[in-house]
Formats: sequence, structure tokens, C-alpha cells
Amino acid sequence: MKYLNFKSLLFFFVLLPFVSLGQEEWYKPDASDLLGVDRSKYKTIGSIHDYFENPYLAINSEPKHGLVVYKPLVNMPVAILAKNKAEAQLCLAEYKKTQYSSSIFDYDFRNLTKATLDTADIIKYVGAPVTINEDDDNYVQYHYAGFYLTFIKGTSFSKTYLEDYTRVDATKARLLGLGIAGIAINLSDSDDDYVTGIRFSVFNFSKKKIKYVYATVSAINPVGDLVSKKVATGVGPILAGESASYSFDNLFFSRVAERVKISVLKVLYFDGTSKTLTQQQITQATIDK
Repeated sequence: MKYLNFKSLLFFFVLLPFVSLGQEEWYKPDASDLLGVDRSKYKTIGSIHDYFENPYLAINSEPKHGLVVYKPLVNMPVAILAKNKAEAQLCLAEYKKTQYSSSIFDYDFRNLTKATLDTADIIKYVGAPVTINEDDDNYVQYHYAGFYLTFIKGTSFSKTYLEDYTRVDATKARLLGLGIAGIAINLSDSDDDYVTGIRFSVFNFSKKKIKYVYATVSAINPVGDLVSKKVATGVGPILAGESASYSFDNLFFSRVAERVKISVLKVLYFDGTSKTLTQQQITQATIDK
């Protein structure tokens, strides 16, 4: 199965919801049987959103066999449109073989962020997260098995809405027992433009409970040279299989600090043992490359 190119894809997504169905029928996502849709009520392809009460479903085209309606980002089929059961099964087989390409992912994600999904929408849409990490600033992260979501916190006048979606590849990190994600510079909210910090998340892939996280943070100038180095201490506990997010302000006071990185990461476990990751291991442990 081949995805449409970007121009065709845009045309397809704009017009397809209003196209009436011909002789096709809706089949279950495993192509085992008819879905049981009332054709007199759901006459257009776009109306399947109403059937599932989910306005965020996306549609993938397989010209030879039919269409797959799926949950974007998580890439989960929810219905198949085909002429018969055999065609539905072929459509599903081709869909499973096709890689969920970065261009399709980006298109789906842009549509979802335009919808300004809040946390309640997300839980209804992709289920409850494994953990929720909230820092003291403006962000909250929902961590799932294969990805995490970053939200901008709302106020009394606005909702908490989805800002970013990050897929996770934790293969190497699991071998190290630690994962790191979301490393970013924290800029000062004050009038002092010289104040910077860092934020990041730590995933505990070990079987032990983490007590403290010690991150040696380096500030780097525009030409790649070290400006300064500080140790930021994050307090646990981080249970086995869970994660925590940390945000540190006012670490560096510099006119030329342009970015930050973690050069050494050490964790202390409740049993008194510790683990230290070098710069090379931190690269391996970074799960949102």
C-alpha cells in the first residue's frame, strides 16, 4: 500500500469526508465481520466520526482494496471500508505492512494540535497515561508506553492544551536501566535575559526505586564552547517502571549561553547503590532522538 503524496493527501483529506458511499460496507477493524453501521444514517465517509463519537479519527487510502479509518499518532484501525470481507482483509493486511511514515505522522499531529486537545480529550482519545509528571512552571507531561505528550498548563481562563507529541524508542535505554527525554533550555520569565536553566524527564527502567537524580548540566555558547557547569539535584521517588520530570531555573547567569546539555547523569537508589551515565551513555539513554 502506498500513501498519497502530500498534495494529493491534502486534497484527499479535504474532500473525502463529504464523499457518499457506493457499494462499500463498513467492516470491523480486524476485518472479521461487518461493523453494523446503519447506512441510512451514516451516508458519508466523514460521518464515521459521528458513529465513533470521535472527531479526531484519520482516514488512510488504499486504492485497490478500500479505506482504513484509524486513530492518528497511535495508528490504530477502528474501521475498514471495502466492497466485501475479502477486500477488507486485503486492505487491512496492506495497511499493517505500511510504515507509519514521518510525513503522515506530522500531518496527523498538526491536525490534532489545531484541535487544541485538552487533557480530558486525550484520555478519551488514547487512554489513561502510565504516569503524569508536572513541573512547577507551565508544562505537564503524560507518559505512555511508546510516547509522551507535553501540555501547556491552562489558567482559570484557558484550557490545558496539547503542545507536543514525542515518540519513544527506549531499546538502548532499557539496557542501561535509565531513560532521558525532553531535555530543553529554560529561559527566564523575568526581565533578566541572562538567566537560564534546564528541564528534562527521567525514566526508571530498572527494578529499583530511585531516591535522587544528579544531573551535571553544561551551558554551551553559540560556537560550541563550555560556558559553565552546574549540578542540578532532582528529588524522587521514581518507582520502577515510572518517570519524573524536573525543571530548574536560575542555573546559569550568562549573556552567551545558547543551549544546555546533560554531560553526566547519576541516580541514587533507595538501597544505597547508584548508577552514573557518561556522555556517551546519555546519548544512548536519550529516548526522544
